[in-house]
Amino acid sequence: LAAARTEYYFATSLFAAAGGDGNANLYGATITDCGQAITNLGVLPLTIGNLETTMELMAAQTNPAGEPLGIRAKHLVVGPALEFTARQILTSSVKMWTAESIDVDGTVYSTPYPTNNVVSQMGLQLHVNPYIPVIDTTHGDTSWYLFADPSDVAAMEFGYLRGHESPEIVMKSSDKVSPAGGSMSPFSGDFATDNVMYRVRAVFGGTPMDPRATYLQSGA
Repeated sequence: LAAARTEYYFATSLFAAAGGDGNANLYGATITDCGQAITNLGVLPLTIGNLETTMELMAAQTNPAGEPLGIRAKHLVVGPALEFTARQILTSSVKMWTAESIDVDGTVYSTPYPTNNVVSQMGLQLHVNPYIPVIDTTHGDTSWYLFADPSDVAAMEFGYLRGHESPEIVMKSSDKVSPAGGSMSPFSGDFATDNVMYRVRAVFGGTPMDPRATYLQSGA
């Protein structure tokens, strides 16, 4: 469990950062990658309309030659504070839009009408990441992230050293011996304190990759 949490924290730090603007290797007001300027950082709060806008911005990206990249948002990542908002957006079948009309005396009236919430049909997968507010102490409770399917284009990569895919768990041998001279089980602890000692080693790494595969809205 400790190894899994360490990996979770590290993987989150590949895209989140304390300043609230995400990892500088992935996000920026305007960053340059593959010979073109990319804007993938905004301040919009999480709403149905803002989610639609951000998905459209990702889908509208082109390569330096002006051809569409075909990048579609697949994963929505939020902190615990936005879990219920995100679930409401992704499961609601309708949303409200407002029609305005002007009376003869110039008074403006706004009338809400329901319409289909197509976001719920886009196949977005929700991920609630508890380490976002831990790492992003500025906007961790309001920020939200979109990622493309890594099989299409990867925003970052996380991996293990070959042969070390699982955490290595070992115990310290006891330095006690029986009066007859025999060795003792590691569970009998050490001679001075009877402590039973474990060590866990996890060998992993990761790196940000393509900023076009993700979008961050800080919500502030």
